[in-house]
Amino acid sequence: MNQGQSATDAIRNLKGRYFRIIDTKCFDELHDILTEDAYFDLEGIVQRDADGAVVVPVQLGELFPGHQHAVVRGRAEMVAFITGALNSVISIHHGFTPEIEVTGDSATAIWPMEDVFFGIAPPHGRIRHAYGHYADVYRREKGVWRIAGQSLSFLHQRWFQEEEG
Repeated sequence: MNQGQSATDAIRNLKGRYFRIIDTKCFDELHDILTEDAYFDLEGIVQRDADGAVVVPVQLGELFPGHQHAVVRGRAEMVAFITGALNSVISIHHGFTPEIEVTGDSATAIWPMEDVFFGIAPPHGRIRHAYGHYADVYRREKGVWRIAGQSLSFLHQRWFQEEEG
């Protein structure tokens, strides 16, 4: 296998590991797969009011007040953000058929994605189903590929209430 092929396989495995880690809530493992200066850009999933304040999702409006860009910067901050965001839900993440470009020790990928969140904290039974893309940046450090950045955008999302049975 050539270097480019083995790098693309490693990146596919890395993203698969990321999805497993966040869905199984093994958040401590995130430290191993993120670069120290990693970022998570959420601007593509927010809706803002006429004044530029984040109104949806409400939780992000609290984290990124005013006109602040919705970006979490740094490995420790990303781990804390992801842990806080996913602790109160059952999450199921899927990434499909990535477009991966490798240049030496850096790479980019676009991952079509789908995720489902089932609320386990009040209000119980609330479900979010989203479709979109991750635009990721990767960096090989000492021979190991890590996520250096990810930007998330949605094409469509819907919220609904699970019917009680």
